[in-house]
Amino acid sequence: MKNITHILLVSALTINLGSTMTPTSRAAEPLAPQVFNWQTARHGKLPYLLYLPPGYEAQAAEKWPLMLFLHGAGERGNNVWQVAVHGPPKLIRQGTNFPFLVVAPQCPTDELWQADALLRLLDDLTVRHAVDTNRLYVTGLSMGGYGTWSLGLAAPGRFAAIAPICGGANMIEAFLVSRDQAAAVRALPVWAFHGAKDPVVPLEESARLVNALRLVGGTEVKFTVYPEAQHDAWTETYDNPAFYEWLLSHERGRPQPASGRAEAQKTPTSDALLAADTAFAKLAAQKDAAEAFFAFAAEGATLLPAGEPPVKGREAIRQTMTALSGSELRWVPIAAELSRSGDLGYTWGTYDYRAPTADGQTNSHHGKYVTVWKRQPDGAWKFVVDIGNPSPAPK
Repeated sequence: MKNITHILLVSALTINLGSTMTPTSRAAEPLAPQVFNWQTARHGKLPYLLYLPPGYEAQAAEKWPLMLFLHGAGERGNNVWQVAVHGPPKLIRQGTNFPFLVVAPQCPTDELWQADALLRLLDDLTVRHAVDTNRLYVTGLSMGGYGTWSLGLAAPGRFAAIAPICGGANMIEAFLVSRDQAAAVRALPVWAFHGAKDPVVPLEESARLVNALRLVGGTEVKFTVYPEAQHDAWTETYDNPAFYEWLLSHERGRPQPASGRAEAQKTPTSDALLAADTAFAKLAAQKDAAEAFFAFAAEGATLLPAGEPPVKGREAIRQTMTALSGSELRWVPIAAELSRSGDLGYTWGTYDYRAPTADGQTNSHHGKYVTVWKRQPDGAWKFVVDIGNPSPAPK
């Protein structure tokens, strides 16, 4: 059974004002409104490697796509050639030709990627080079994955697509975008990548952002999890020609062909299945877990809670979940796989569970889950088996 912790950050401040406290009149207002005017002038430098594609000089009138590549923490410093240790710059030095410009800046030692500096760099490049501003792409790994998320959310209208690898960001960035930017965030194509066994940046870092974008209505949010990969999720990604084909298929302001939308509606995809589990998790978090399980369970569904007897049937599942009233159940869907027939599939992710005990304590645990789904005649997905696997308690 999925069990999910609802994280509560609660702070309490108790002040004993004594019995002599009296109301304060407006004439003796102890709070004085003030205004502080501030101004800063940030500056710095970003060394970078620049790649111009074959034919760039000969075709002076043509505008070219541009990829901004952000390296990881290990490549910071003052030797710009360190930037070519991984990713597209490495492939270029090995002889790969790309049909777009590649810009790979170097972050200074002990600093993080700063969105304002990167945007100014792009402004400069688009003035001095033949860049198609409707085909700007950003990708990065590890610290650069964090930078990719941050830059994409800070200026979603600037990019045709982004591809963060083993990164993450503060989910509040996805939820609290300005009203003017909300539509651009929803329309921003994203393809995120992560290794399932990453010991450096937990898989959940990418999963939370992916799910946050889907929850706010992201129209094209893909997520690839490499089951056996650890922190290096970038080698397989950057070695895959389909990755570059996906990037270049996007152009800012160009609508998706109608035929593509119709085909997506007819053909089941793993993204659609993952979206179903995401909607399931959202309903359980916002309303009632018992009703969420009842709504998404197939008629003969089976719940397999760890260490407990199986629970069979929608109504029995609802009664079981109702009996857990007062508990907090949250989960994060991470990936989905479909069968060849397209009518069966499974999702998996992480869960957290918290419930009060009779003695006033809290019983909590977390783990991973697998949910098996079946596509119904009306095209909706319903789960047929839900399995929870708690992580061992720390010793």
